[in-house]
Amino acid sequence: MHRPDFISRSGERVKRLKLVMEERKLQSMLQSEREELFNPLEKRKGYQNARSLLSNGDYMVIQKKRTIPKSEMVRRSKRIYEQLPEVRRKREEEKRKSEYTTNRLKAQLYKTKITNRILGRRVPWN
Repeated sequence: MHRPDFISRSGERVKRLKLVMEERKLQSMLQSEREELFNPLEKRKGYQNARSLLSNGDYMVIQKKRTIPKSEMVRRSKRIYEQLPEVRRKREEEKRKSEYTTNRLKAQLYKTKITNRILGRRVPWN
């Protein structure tokens, strides 16, 4: 309200920024079209981005060509197996059972120490 020149300049700045943004988008689209036309798929810089340019079936064919070592497959399947909910549940139950048994053993040991103290036997406390 007090500085209309500032408002008009900032509006022009915003318009300029929008134009620059649109120009960058256009340039990137043109560059990707150029790469598609003139470069073969494997020689592109953004080979990782090639998946988005290919249809899903073409990508699967390219992916099948890559051989995966046995150790990697074993690691992957083991990791997936360990994340299954029933496996997690079973592991938690085993952990709980082992805690119960250790607590029972500690309780028995404490009980024998207490009975020895009460009966007057001179047994060291440790």
